[in-house]
Order: sequence, then C-alpha cells, then structure tokens
Amino acid sequence: MHSNAIAKTNPILWQKGLVEREINELLRGSIRDEAGQRNKTQSNQKSKVDSNENNDEGEVEQRPIGENDVCPICQEEFLVKKLPITYCRHGCGNNVHVKCMKVWLDHQISTGEKTVKCPLCRETFGTPEQLKQEFRTSGAQQAEKSCIHLGYSCHRCRACPISGKCYKCTTCTDFYLCQTCFNSNFHNEHQFDYREKSFQRWKLAIREHLTA
Repeated sequence: MHSNAIAKTNPILWQKGLVEREINELLRGSIRDEAGQRNKTQSNQKSKVDSNENNDEGEVEQRPIGENDVCPICQEEFLVKKLPITYCRHGCGNNVHVKCMKVWLDHQISTGEKTVKCPLCRETFGTPEQLKQEFRTSGAQQAEKSCIHLGYSCHRCRACPISGKCYKCTTCTDFYLCQTCFNSNFHNEHQFDYREKSFQRWKLAIREHLTA
C-alpha cells in the first residue's frame, strides 16, 4: 500500500480496519499514483533522449592549443611540426593530428565499427566518411604548403618565401635562388643543390648552360 497516495491528515491512516469501499478507494488512488509516476518517468526519459539527440546534432567548440599540448596518439607537440589538426566535435573538443586520426580510423573500421570514437572521451568523433574527407582535404593543403619554402628568399629577385623549386649555393652561406632566377644562369660560378618540397632532402642541381 502506498501511503504517499493519501494526505497525512487523512484520518483513514489511524483506523485499525478498513471497509471494502475504503480499500477500493485506496487501491484506485495507488494505481493513479503509480500511473502518474510512470508517465513522469517516461517523460523524463524522453526529454533526456531528445536532449542527447540535439547534442549529437550540434558540435562542441575546439579547445585552444597550448604551448606544450601534445597529440594524444603520437605524443608530439602540436606547435612544433604544425601538422594539420582535427578535433572531437561531439565530445571533449580535444585536438588530434589528422594523420594520427586516420590511423585510428583504419583500426576502428577493421574492428567493424560504424562510427569512430574519440581516443580520449570515447564519444562519437565522427563518421568514417567525414574523417576520410577531412584527411583528403588536409593532405591537399599540406601538399600545397610543402611547395612553399618558408624562411628562404631569392638572392636575386628577393621573392620571399620561395615557392616551387628552391636552389641553394653549395659554396656561399645562405645564398638561395628561385627557379626562374636559377634558370637565368645567375651566380653560375658555383654549384647548386635544390629541393622541390620543403621536407625533401637537397639534391644536386644541374644547369644546362653552365658557363665558367
């Protein structure tokens, strides 16, 4: 019997016995109370589900990157190599290298996962399709940036930074040329090395019309 269905001041609480009518009234009151509690619980559960669905549709803000912050997967500092970064949009907002997230994505797909979980908070990081597209986009951006040689200026035309092939005199200190100036046969008394991408090693450059 649910005494909370009866007011505390109701004298029925002190009766030693109940007639059939009073028992029926108590049962009806109890049933009404239980039904109300069920409706209230179901309503609360529905509100919670709706709230979760709304959160899934929205995105959290990206956390700012601090000076010593590292990628949770490779443990490299973000601000050292400055590689493309993505972040957990539906959970913690923490940052991860795009290339590292691609490795994590491939692992999760191999285990049959339909969605990719954040390696930190385990919430949904995104769908495989979203992350693959982000990886392709960041790869194209990185390839474009790698053709720009930051910190190098052409000794002849003063172009800075040098884009495309960058040529370095093997004799003079800090003497660089862009491809146009190198092809003009400028500073032809010395040998040059070159590289096309900023991350590549220097290789021997050969001038077709080298003069003494």
